[in-house]
Amino acid sequence: MNRRGIAAVVTLFPFLLIACGGGRATRPGPFAGYWWGHTRGLQIDADGRGREIVDDGCCHRVVTARFRILRVNDASSNVVAHVKFSFVRLDEAVFAKNHVRPFKSGQVGTLSLRRGVVTDGLTRVTFCAKNVDKCGA
Repeated sequence: MNRRGIAAVVTLFPFLLIACGGGRATRPGPFAGYWWGHTRGLQIDADGRGREIVDDGCCHRVVTARFRILRVNDASSNVVAHVKFSFVRLDEAVFAKNHVRPFKSGQVGTLSLRRGVVTDGLTRVTFCAKNVDKCGA
C-alpha cells in the first residue's frame, strides 16, 4: 500500500470505528439502572450495555438478551432508546402463541420510557422503576 492509501486509512479509521459502534459508548441517560417486573428484569449499565430477562411467570425462561444502546432521543414526555441486540435466546413457541414476531441477534429495537415504565418495542414487555407499582403480577 502506498503512502496515500495508508494516510487515507489512518484518517478514516476513527470515523469507521464510530460508525461500526466501536467508538465512545452512548450514555443511557434516564434508562440507566435496574427496571423490574414480576419474573422479569432489565439492567442497563452506565456504559449503555443492557441485559433483559423475562420468565413466563413461574419456572420457564422466555427471553434472555444482551444489547447496547445506540442512541437516546429525549422528547420530554416519552424518551426512546434505540438498541442493538448482541445476544438473543428466545422460546419461539411463546412468541408464536402471543402473536409476537421473534427477534434475533443483530436486530435493532427500541425501549420507550414513559412515567417510570420502560416498554421493549420488540417483546412488548414492560419494566418499572423502583418506585412504580404497575409491573407486578
